[in-house]
Amino acid sequence: MKKLLLAAAVLVFLPKAHASCSGVTVTPSTFTLQAGQTQIFTANGGTQCTTSPTWTCSPSGHCGTLSPATASKTTYTAGPTPAGSAETVTITATYPNGSNGSASVSVTAVQINALLPSTTSGTAWTDFQTDVLGNPYVSGLNPPMIWSQFDSGNGSYNFSSYDSTIASYFPNNIPNKKINIIVQGVTGGNAIGGGAPNTATPTYVLTDLGSSNIFYNCNYGQQTTPPAPPGGFPAVWSSTYYSHYQNFIQAVVNWYSPTGSSILANYIGYIRFGLSAGGEVYPFCDGEVTGISDSTWENYAQIMDQYKQNLGSSIQLMTSINQSDNTPITYTLPIDEAYDAQHPPTGKPTLGFGSQGLQIKDTEGGTCTSDWCTLFGSTYNYAGPLELQTVLQSDPNPSGSSQTGSLCKLVPFATYNNAKILELYPWDLLYAYDSGFCALPNSPGTQANPLSDYCCTTGTYNGNSCTVNTPLFSDAYSTSISDAANAVSNPSDTLSQPCSIN
Repeated sequence: MKKLLLAAAVLVFLPKAHASCSGVTVTPSTFTLQAGQTQIFTANGGTQCTTSPTWTCSPSGHCGTLSPATASKTTYTAGPTPAGSAETVTITATYPNGSNGSASVSVTAVQINALLPSTTSGTAWTDFQTDVLGNPYVSGLNPPMIWSQFDSGNGSYNFSSYDSTIASYFPNNIPNKKINIIVQGVTGGNAIGGGAPNTATPTYVLTDLGSSNIFYNCNYGQQTTPPAPPGGFPAVWSSTYYSHYQNFIQAVVNWYSPTGSSILANYIGYIRFGLSAGGEVYPFCDGEVTGISDSTWENYAQIMDQYKQNLGSSIQLMTSINQSDNTPITYTLPIDEAYDAQHPPTGKPTLGFGSQGLQIKDTEGGTCTSDWCTLFGSTYNYAGPLELQTVLQSDPNPSGSSQTGSLCKLVPFATYNNAKILELYPWDLLYAYDSGFCALPNSPGTQANPLSDYCCTTGTYNGNSCTVNTPLFSDAYSTSISDAANAVSNPSDTLSQPCSIN
């Protein structure tokens, strides 16, 4: 009898891990990475799975690396992408009993990042989530972060609700793209060139600056003096302003670091801190306010870039380059800004840099906006990463008055000139990938001049029939984007060709 009881006890206490080590999942289950980028993957084999899985990937010739190879979590570093073909790599976690789960990773040559739409509701937003964020060629989502929404001046910052909102844009609240945060210390968007007042700078910062350091005559925002508060452009070059902003920068970097508290920490691709309006460093008031010149902006940009570099963050931090539009246009500022980004204090990380002014005139010879073509070239041989954003939403069939031009020209021109990150407007990506684009409420194709720009109404264009809900140039747009992601080489003599009709 005692033997029977002993045998029963042995059976009760036998390990059951292998029996329940099934239904293995890997999180995230899908992802898009640029060659050389990293992403953390986590395996879950159930609560009784007490041993660690072993990580492998296929195809073996283009796997990249997995470290550690045996653990519940691993960091995957994407390998190089062969020219002409983006890779799909399978990451597999296998437990000792043979149970396994996997994730699919699209590895691209160029990051195609989507700027966040202005509204996150309705049909257009649903299609954006499905057709844009669900597209394997789209690498990341670039949401803005508005300083004033997180800083009341008491020295504490809470980003949890922001993180939850961003996560909710993805299936099961798990991002399958990199999140690239664009921090705005001063309101951007319509404010560049006039229009919207500055609501991004916290009220306590404006109060500390005083009314004499808020300007209404610098082609920024409201032009009357004084407008309803908060109004105009703050003296960002003043230590009163940037000391507060530096505190906020440090809080953001700490929160999103790998050891920080953010639920997005594992998914951050890069963070760009705007030093002027929006995510840029456009030199408002340069030459228009007494004592404010190129050197004022250069000194300010250098102070801020070195501050970010001295944080020593493992997160890729980015900065912008912007020319002065004084007459004649000068390029001293972007040249100096690029140099500062790529020459940090000893032992500190470099900053990536780029221009948010990519436009049609860049493709027509002469100096590119903010001299980015030269700065991205072999003359400087900067490591980057090198980033471009179109100045405004594009025009698939641009007229002579178009500032941005067509992605059919801009995308291959940008990658031919060494750009590795492209930030594109949401409507442009919807035009490329959403078959129902023309029927979307408030789409550009249903507004002014739809036939010549998008061809979304009944009629003809250059002898081609154009029917409702049939954009003529969407295939050309999607091909331009996929060519960039696939590292397809476009010879220089083809870069001036317009969009072909579907």
